[in-house]
Amino acid sequence: MKVNPIRIYFLLLFCTLLSAENFESFTINNKTFYKENIQKNRSFDSSKKICLEDGYTLPTPLDYLLLDEQKKVSLEKGLYWANKNFGSKAYYYSLKDNDINILETDTELFSLCIKNDITKKVEKRFEKKNSWVFDNKTELLWQLKTKANKRERFGFLQAKNYCQNLILDGLKGWRVPTLYELSELAFEKVENEKNFLSFFDETEPRYYRTSEEMGDFTDASFVVGFKIGSVANVTNDENVFVRCVHDKINNAK
Repeated sequence: MKVNPIRIYFLLLFCTLLSAENFESFTINNKTFYKENIQKNRSFDSSKKICLEDGYTLPTPLDYLLLDEQKKVSLEKGLYWANKNFGSKAYYYSLKDNDINILETDTELFSLCIKNDITKKVEKRFEKKNSWVFDNKTELLWQLKTKANKRERFGFLQAKNYCQNLILDGLKGWRVPTLYELSELAFEKVENEKNFLSFFDETEPRYYRTSEEMGDFTDASFVVGFKIGSVANVTNDENVFVRCVHDKINNAK
């Protein structure tokens, strides 16, 4: 059998380009992640500097939550620095467990670079109604807890039933928030705590339930902390706080 070297060359070139398109970079919500900029075993400051030198930045904790399982397969399993400080520490994201927490900045972790971070900006983030708060950025309605129910805690299925049966000012159709939705709200509290608490003054600095279970571990689900915005997991039967959410409706403001 005679081999055509030119044909083999172009075949290899095509495979290389295809691999680069599928695995070296990918875009989600106007954010382009660059796998080729992955750095191993670097401190937070070193990782951030390398990204900035190339015209990129580190992803925020929320950016990492946009990654689906297919995208995660192409990345190294481990802890990744996120572009957010917390005092002398900085946030990290666990690709394996989907956890978010903080570590000392001299810890050596993976880092991933990102660009084209376009976010919606609003002058007035929240508007309070009788029983809920309207979020002008996400256009979601968030349940307002009261002194009577702010300490209520639920298991995974109980939280789902609680929100589904909730009626506020005649409005039905409430649900448990997704991991991304609740994390976005938690980081708003971390970044603008005074303003946040003027609308959600009943918020406990504890973990709140999300609607998402952990992949293969069907007896555990994700929770979001409203102290530093951390993401963790608990068993489904553990009683945890919950704040229900409602999708956009006409005349919600």
